[in-house]
Amino acid sequence: MKNTTPKKMFLFLSVLLLLAAPAYASGPHEEEDDHHEDKEHEEEHKEGEHEEGTIHLSEDQLATAELGIRRAEAGTITPSLNVFGLIRPNQEKLVHIVPRFSGVVLDVKKRLGEKVEEGDALAVMESNESLRAYTLRAPSSGQIVQWNVAPGQYAGTSDTLMVIADLGSVWLDLQIHTHDADLIREGQAVTFEGRVDDKPVTSEIGYVSPIAAQDTQSLLARAVIPNVEGHLNPGLYVTAKVSLQPVEASIVIARSAVQYEGPDPVIYVPAGAGEFEERRITLGQADDTHVELLDGLAPGEPYVADNAFILKAEAGKNAASHSH
Repeated sequence: MKNTTPKKMFLFLSVLLLLAAPAYASGPHEEEDDHHEDKEHEEEHKEGEHEEGTIHLSEDQLATAELGIRRAEAGTITPSLNVFGLIRPNQEKLVHIVPRFSGVVLDVKKRLGEKVEEGDALAVMESNESLRAYTLRAPSSGQIVQWNVAPGQYAGTSDTLMVIADLGSVWLDLQIHTHDADLIREGQAVTFEGRVDDKPVTSEIGYVSPIAAQDTQSLLARAVIPNVEGHLNPGLYVTAKVSLQPVEASIVIARSAVQYEGPDPVIYVPAGAGEFEERRITLGQADDTHVELLDGLAPGEPYVADNAFILKAEAGKNAASHSH
């Protein structure tokens, strides 16, 4: 009987080599393909990094956006302080009507809320001393804002029967917290929104009390407000804005230029044809129209001042697309 073991062994090794050959042959190609894919991914990542923080607008988008470009420059900031205020009658324009002689009220000529002219008859009284009737007349023009009189009533010389107010001007009493007291001076401009057409009402502080109110721990600052049309009703609360000492700043930009990326303020700077760079900045003091820039822009450098919110919206779209 022939020994077939060597032949079987030879056939087994041959089959094993044939099966292993494709694996050895494909190994280098697969490594090369993996390396190529990694390189493409790295290039895409680098490209994404380059585009991050840069907004691209087409010519049509630029025409529609109407972006206003200005240059950073030195300027003056006039900061302000918001305070609560109460409109009150001008106490210097109030007239208290009291009898010249004690006696009985015979007749009442005017009622609460009526407007009176200087010399108008207000009431008729009978003097207890002479038992003669005499007329109480308005010493000045205005409107009756308090009224406490009726026929048959007895009134002494210290009893106020009526109060006439000239509401052509009113007081604006401002409540100044003690930690802001050093910022307030006589002559500072005061502005608040009126009731009619939201037109701002402007005056200036004419008095600052040296004594603090014990109950509110605040100081009183007062402005006299013209009220010729009578739209400012005593008793109304307002939020007023007091203009503080102007500040000279090395770099000032338009307040409309500032957008926010979360809590961080940003602006947009031209970076080429249709390209704008989003840049984080540090803000200082501000007023209604401008803001001081402490860091993020060099003097004379251009920035987007008008319609910057359009670039902010485009940046949001880019961020959303990159996240996918």
